[in-house]
Amino acid sequence: MAGHAGGHPVVRDDRDRAPLYVSIVRGMGAVILGSGEAGCVAALLLARRGITPLVIEQQHVIGDAICGGFLSWTTLEKLDDLGLGVAQLGGPLMTQLRVYADDRTASFPLPGVAMGLSRRRLDQLLVDRVIAAGIEVRFGTKAQHVAPGEVLLAEG
Repeated sequence: MAGHAGGHPVVRDDRDRAPLYVSIVRGMGAVILGSGEAGCVAALLLARRGITPLVIEQQHVIGDAICGGFLSWTTLEKLDDLGLGVAQLGGPLMTQLRVYADDRTASFPLPGVAMGLSRRRLDQLLVDRVIAAGIEVRFGTKAQHVAPGEVLLAEG
């Protein structure tokens, strides 16, 4: 069954699912697919250059990721440049690497101060920073088709 709601086609299937709202985005300076670290950093850097992108995220909420947990000294510098300093990040600081093997332990100094931080917290802080910069983030939205100059989005 198909209909219209708010100017957007509504698609329903026979299993009584929630409506799927479809829209076409044209004429945007940039559409970024994904609100992870790369997408958020790209959005912030574009905004610095006067381009306000639209960020599309297929997940409805920010979740945990398997990777992450360690932010190197160079990563901390880059995040600080984006307005996320050590105090805002709030993770424990690390200055050394400790290796355990059987009953032996070895410690080595790190070249700089690093931090432990969950991916969920880092992703949330970056998305918050993107939104604070006036950039729209659409959660629960998938790019169905991408072509030069247009993106077909499905929300629902």
